[in-house]
Amino acid sequence: MTEISSIPWACYKRLPARSSKISLQEKSSCPFCATEEATEIYRLDDFQFFEDQDGSNRALHRVVMCSLCGTLRCDPWYTPEGQAALFEKAGASYGHCDADERVRWILDNCGSSGRVVEIGCGEGTLLSKLPAGFQCAGIDSDPHLIRQAKERSPDIPFYCRSDLNYPELGQCDLILMFHVLEHLRSPLETLRALRAKVPDEARLVVEVPIVDSAIKYHGPDLTGFFSLAHFTHFSKFSLKRLLRRAGWNIIFQQDMEGYNGRRVIAVKGEVDETLPSRQEIMADIKTAQNYLKARDESLARMRRLIVRFSKESKILIWGAGHHTEHLDRSAGFFQSDCQYLIVDRDPLKKGTRVHGVPVVAPEGVPEELWKNGEEPIVISSYIWRGHIRDDLLRLGVAPERIVSFYD
Repeated sequence: MTEISSIPWACYKRLPARSSKISLQEKSSCPFCATEEATEIYRLDDFQFFEDQDGSNRALHRVVMCSLCGTLRCDPWYTPEGQAALFEKAGASYGHCDADERVRWILDNCGSSGRVVEIGCGEGTLLSKLPAGFQCAGIDSDPHLIRQAKERSPDIPFYCRSDLNYPELGQCDLILMFHVLEHLRSPLETLRALRAKVPDEARLVVEVPIVDSAIKYHGPDLTGFFSLAHFTHFSKFSLKRLLRRAGWNIIFQQDMEGYNGRRVIAVKGEVDETLPSRQEIMADIKTAQNYLKARDESLARMRRLIVRFSKESKILIWGAGHHTEHLDRSAGFFQSDCQYLIVDRDPLKKGTRVHGVPVVAPEGVPEELWKNGEEPIVISSYIWRGHIRDDLLRLGVAPERIVSFYD
């Protein structure tokens, strides 16, 4: 095996868990009916959020189903301080969006002009691509993203805040909330407040991932549908119920192709506080159970594949996000007698360590290892696996060295 002294290989060493100096999590109640009683359906203890600290950046990931209405949520959920601390190094760990597709869809379904407000605008990419007929404004709670948005599009007003107190809402024609509701601790209150502020003729576009499509798009993925970043895990029923309870009626709905997204257009309507039928609750229970079964089957296949690494002395891993922590906590990937190196393009990950293993950028790995090394290279990602494989091949890595758990 190729020996290159400049590579900082290291053994896996998980620090003992320690209590954080701040409160990271707290008990939650149902975002639909406010009930606390619930049944646990998924649990992962002592989950580390990205880089090694002192063992205090750990949390319980627990998904429950409300005993009264069947809504899926995380319990406990993060405190505001805990969320900021735990996700500080998230960076590029959470997906991406096709802004061009969203622009085409808006033009086809919502018209070619108007006053638009995007809640959860991120870097402002979507708003920057809308044609000149639109008057745009954006809001996001992430100051780093808002700074980037302002630099990208200085002519668009962007606001860094977590409330709805900004002037454009009172005059807007269209509100965009792409993959926002699932992150909110109080999505019902947000939708109600939004209804009270916008004009009567305004239309609301909402998109969320739904458990109904979880097997199709997340089935084998370790990180999967029950994301650590999502408070509410919607179904097509629970999304409709939440909107109606907040006084919004769906006039258009669509399941997106190629990824898990249910996109709807809603308008102001009567408030409907009806609880779900037993049939709807049972349907959601069955859907969630089927998804968890598919995930368990994938995990069993992954563990069988991991056995092949038992005699390896060195393994390179591409990916320093939550997928690698899932490999540790769910699949038992790491071995005490093996040395590892983690590669990641995200600048927030570079220079950190994950369970004692250094994280470096691809440029920090000698060309000789890419082209002439014999160590297996594990792709630790589901969403980005194709892009990572292409990167590895461009770097000259022999295809037989590349290992993906999802091929």
